[in-house]
Amino acid sequence: MRYLLITILLVITLGGATAQPLPSHPSPGSGAFFKSLLIPGWGQLSQDRPKAATFFLASEATLILTSVGMQTYGGWLRNDYRAIAAASAGIPDGGNRAHGMYVDMGNWDTAAEFNQARQRDRDYGRQYISANDQWNWTNDAERERFKHIRLNSDKTLDAVKFAVGAVVLNHLVSAIEASSYTRKKTNPNIGVSLGGTTSQPMANLAVVW
Repeated sequence: MRYLLITILLVITLGGATAQPLPSHPSPGSGAFFKSLLIPGWGQLSQDRPKAATFFLASEATLILTSVGMQTYGGWLRNDYRAIAAASAGIPDGGNRAHGMYVDMGNWDTAAEFNQARQRDRDYGRQYISANDQWNWTNDAERERFKHIRLNSDKTLDAVKFAVGAVVLNHLVSAIEASSYTRKKTNPNIGVSLGGTTSQPMANLAVVW
């Protein structure tokens, strides 16, 4: 990310005025910002703040381990309900099918019943025609067990997305905090200059974040 320069040009003129370019200035907290954006806590460590650095590093490790753990557990559950589909509903090839089919299998005892419902609704495109996609549950208890495990797997794998988002957020928060700490120790680079002529007065205000 490049240095952010916000330049406000105020021009008061009776005729026409031309704006003069303002010199850019590096942000005092940019170095720490980029360090912590890459590795949370690195910027704080470069500022001799080990406690703050440890906090962000520990948060990063916890979030990553959590996301990996949930991904692994969700995968185990997914393998379990696919195995149940193969053993108790007659799905061949290890029960490896599209997710939408597993949702339908948890709500219908047989593929034939599902297809009949689609025909009544004139939703012919959603029928399961292939012989390999026909299921027939041995009993309702197995279907309910399958559905319960499938729902838990979906919830766990969906939660991984939030964990990954939290990892990204931790990078941003660490970077902003490190940059803000540096700025607190330095004066903002704000400059105001008056210029122009009597007929074309001009004021320039430059703020570096």
